[in-house]
Amino acid sequence: MYVPGSRRYADPASFLLTPGQWAPQRIEFCHLAGKPAAAADALARADDELHAALADLEGQLARGGAGEVRLTEAGELVIPPLTAEDIPTEAEALRAELAGLLPRVPIASVLVEIDVRTGFTGHLVHSGGKVSRPAELTRNLLYVIIAEATNMGLGAMAESCGVPYDVLAWTAEWYFRAETLEAANAAIVNYHHRLPLARQLNKGENLHSLRRSLAYAGEGALRRRHHEQQTEQMWCLTLASNAIVTWTTEYHGLAVAALRRAGRHIDDEVLAHIWPSHHENVHFYGTHSVDVDGELAKLDADGYRPLHSTIAEARPGPEAAARHVATYPAARQAPASR
Repeated sequence: MYVPGSRRYADPASFLLTPGQWAPQRIEFCHLAGKPAAAADALARADDELHAALADLEGQLARGGAGEVRLTEAGELVIPPLTAEDIPTEAEALRAELAGLLPRVPIASVLVEIDVRTGFTGHLVHSGGKVSRPAELTRNLLYVIIAEATNMGLGAMAESCGVPYDVLAWTAEWYFRAETLEAANAAIVNYHHRLPLARQLNKGENLHSLRRSLAYAGEGALRRRHHEQQTEQMWCLTLASNAIVTWTTEYHGLAVAALRRAGRHIDDEVLAHIWPSHHENVHFYGTHSVDVDGELAKLDADGYRPLHSTIAEARPGPEAAARHVATYPAARQAPASR
């Protein structure tokens, strides 16, 4: 059953290309995607890939040594856990030093900064084609993202930030859709890929830990009733996670550059063990407040927050890793703007 004119309960086919629109684009699209244009050819290729994968699995099971994927005598499949990455002591010390250099900020501050550099909220467009964007729209969009990403919901967010629930619900209804959230996320990801340090740092499996810590409310369980709502919430979680990774990567780059200017030698191989998904410098809990103008006023002429100072600037060497003198206080929660 579909509701004519509804966005949430519309016929899914209404979001797809019509057969007439698809036909002239089919060959080119399949060529770009590396897929056969004919369904029969695609199924035949998938069948070949399946049999090749099964043959590889059978060979692995035949070897079946200890510590490998194998079958027991009872026919039970055993899949051993992945071996943990061996992290050098130098990398652990560098990670701790970088964490001490980076500012400590709430998630709202991270989103404001990343939006300034990527313009991701500009991709969250009104589904009715409304062009004008009120001054408080960016603030409300960020509140909805935080509410969904942290799993606290719009009701709890309204109590936390002071913006009425009806305003947040209206914003979510008209601006948050899978396609707009995907475009907003792509703006962040593309910006991250262009960062000089992005290719050197390793996101690692800590990315899962970041998402689990971020979606802390409700014991991390998604309780949205409809699939579309669950999809939108997962996109918000993905967007917020990527914003944190991007923010951390960028500030790691600033911190590494500062240490190198001070005469420190930092091996690129050691940097490969640093994870920008570590999130000890970004906090998610407590009262949320988005003050766009106030956050922008905290940035320097280059658009960044000052790093904490460290004795390493005056006395290079690994022994300075734990000696930090904070000169920039942790960002305070400001009252909601407008």
